[in-house]
Amino acid sequence: MKYKFYRFMQGRYGNDQLNNCLVITGVVSAIINMFFRSYILTIVSYLFMFLYLFRFFSRNVIKRREENKKFNQFFRPITKRSSVIRKNWSDKNNKYFICPSCKQTVRVPKGKGSLTITCPTCRTKFDKRT
Repeated sequence: MKYKFYRFMQGRYGNDQLNNCLVITGVVSAIINMFFRSYILTIVSYLFMFLYLFRFFSRNVIKRREENKKFNQFFRPITKRSSVIRKNWSDKNNKYFICPSCKQTVRVPKGKGSLTITCPTCRTKFDKRT
């Protein structure tokens, strides 16, 4: 059975970040629909699940990669910001900032007051309080 599934999935796209988002959104809308019983939410949750299955079993790999690339480019600032917040939360000795020019994450020691930080990638200088 495992071999048959493996053969079936050959040449198909599979899973990526956009598919993960589609599944999570579909499940959340289905859970919300359990409380509000809306016909529109039912259609929305089925639509997200259908899109997930369509992308998962698609044989047009190039187009699915392009869709995922656009999705990642759209959400990159959000994920970058959340990554910096998570690092600041977990690291007690350092403070993390995002360079305003090249968007590189810069680490500086915590508790040094106001510093002029130089980005190691683009050499842009910016002032931040640690």
